[in-house]
Amino acid sequence: MQPNIFGNDDNWHYIPVLICILTIISYLFGLWLPESPKYLYFKNRPKADVVKVIKTYQGNNIDINHVLEGYEKERQFTNHHNLTLKEVWQNQILRKSLIMLILVQFASKASISSILEYYETSLLISFGFTQSSVLYLINIVTILNLPLMFLSPFLLEKVGRRPLILIASFGYIILPIIGFV
Repeated sequence: MQPNIFGNDDNWHYIPVLICILTIISYLFGLWLPESPKYLYFKNRPKADVVKVIKTYQGNNIDINHVLEGYEKERQFTNHHNLTLKEVWQNQILRKSLIMLILVQFASKASISSILEYYETSLLISFGFTQSSVLYLINIVTILNLPLMFLSPFLLEKVGRRPLILIASFGYIILPIIGFV
């Protein structure tokens, strides 16, 4: 996004509006999607539920036994001991998961909310904040996010991915609306 289009004083509000619209679409799509089949399997949910979700994501022509064997191998491999990076890389299933995780991390840096962060300082300064107060605010937000960063793995296990994503999406919808009011 070009600063002369979305980063000037007249058009800065288009980015939060765009984020809000995309998040609403994401939220509505997320309501329709079931939980991850691997997550259901690892939480010992009924096999019929797991199979139904596998078919939802991968189609009816998938070899269900092959998928479930892969889940079981991963469960056995990860439950025995703490894994080293070398062991993760040598295991084909875990290697694919690691690569996906790395790709997601790179993709998150190209997201609209990350792009908005680049404009955050100049926007706050244009609203009358000083450079030092902007840095102070950014540091406060970062410090407030720290507990969530440490709690998120536990919340993922207790609550599940889908509910947390839907709750976070709802927050991303509400916060820009509150900001404009």
